[in-house]
Amino acid sequence: MAAERQSLLLSPVPVRRRDKPVAVTPISDVIVTVWREIVTTLQPVIGPRGVAALYERTLDLNVPAFPWLAGMVRDVQAVAVDLTALRDILITRPEVDAADCGRALVKTFQDLLATLIGRALTEQLFRSIPAPAVINPARTVASS
Repeated sequence: MAAERQSLLLSPVPVRRRDKPVAVTPISDVIVTVWREIVTTLQPVIGPRGVAALYERTLDLNVPAFPWLAGMVRDVQAVAVDLTALRDILITRPEVDAADCGRALVKTFQDLLATLIGRALTEQLFRSIPAPAVINPARTVASS
């Protein structure tokens, strides 16, 4: 049950096609897709600068665990989330490291958002993120 409470971005996502080999989406692309959905969902609620500020704070809080993120941390005046930079850094890391980082970033972002708007609203907003990009916030936010 405890394992179910953690958000899981464990492996690349296979894409099946009839009579063709299985294509695999790199974990960096999966993580960026998750972030694109988060940004799109939250910008109308807290604005582009609000999302960017939370994202920058999320990066900053995760630098001790993932020192290679240090170069991505800009400043609190950021006006947009730079998903290209995130993808560029994740593709240089082993998939296990990228997946661990992806989980940690989303969890930290959810926790920060929950301190501002409450857990219930955070969970509701994250539930509205379309699958397969969704990371179930009921598992992530409630587990902290």
